[in-house]
Amino acid sequence: MRSWPTTKNRGGDVPAAPKPGPGPSKAARRRQRFEENYGGEDYRNYIASLPCAICGAERHSVSAHVIPRSRGGKAEHTVPLCSWPPIRGCHEKFDAYEKEYRVHEPRLLVLAGKLRSDWLATHGEET
Repeated sequence: MRSWPTTKNRGGDVPAAPKPGPGPSKAARRRQRFEENYGGEDYRNYIASLPCAICGAERHSVSAHVIPRSRGGKAEHTVPLCSWPPIRGCHEKFDAYEKEYRVHEPRLLVLAGKLRSDWLATHGEET
C-alpha cells in the first residue's frame, strides 16, 4: 500500500494536498500575454491597416497603445499611429509624451474603444 505525505493538523494526520502539475509552457504564456496586449495577430494587422489616427497618413501605420502596457493598457487601448524610420512618426512622438501629441489622448481612447467594438461585432468575442 502506498503511503501519502501528511501534515500535522491539530494532532491528527491530514493528507497533504497533491502538488499541481506543470503549468503552461513559456511559449503558451507568451502567446497569452500577446493576445491580452494586442488582441491577436489578426487584430493587430487590422489596426495597422487603418490610416494614422493623428495625421491621417495612409501608410506605415502600426498598432500603438494609447495607455502604455506598463499602466495596464490592453488590446482595447490600441489605435493606428504612423511610424517609419527616416523620420519620427506620430507613434514615436506620442510615446515621447510630446505635448502637442498628448492632447489627442482623450480622442484616441474613444477611437480605440470604437475600433475594438467594431472588430468584436464583425469577428466575434474569440480574440
